[in-house]
Amino acid sequence: MILVTATNHFNEDIQRAKDILAHANALSTGLLKGDLLRASWMMAVGALNAFSCDAYGDLITRTLRAKIAESTIQIPDRIRNLKVPAYTVL
Repeated sequence: MILVTATNHFNEDIQRAKDILAHANALSTGLLKGDLLRASWMMAVGALNAFSCDAYGDLITRTLRAKIAESTIQIPDRIRNLKVPAYTVL
């Protein structure tokens, strides 16, 4: 699988969201139940965000590594002019 890190990160975060949801569903009613339901929803949204960020970073890193390994590869202008933080590349 190409996106191992992104997928693993997503799966871990989704499991956390499921655990929070299970805890919320065990409660009868009240403010805490509502808070936990919202927290579960936000954790799931965060999981999608983390997957997208990890996948994007992986794409840029693989593109740069391919260019280093094979100097004849032509990189499209959209990628060549992309500003990437150093920590993403490293």
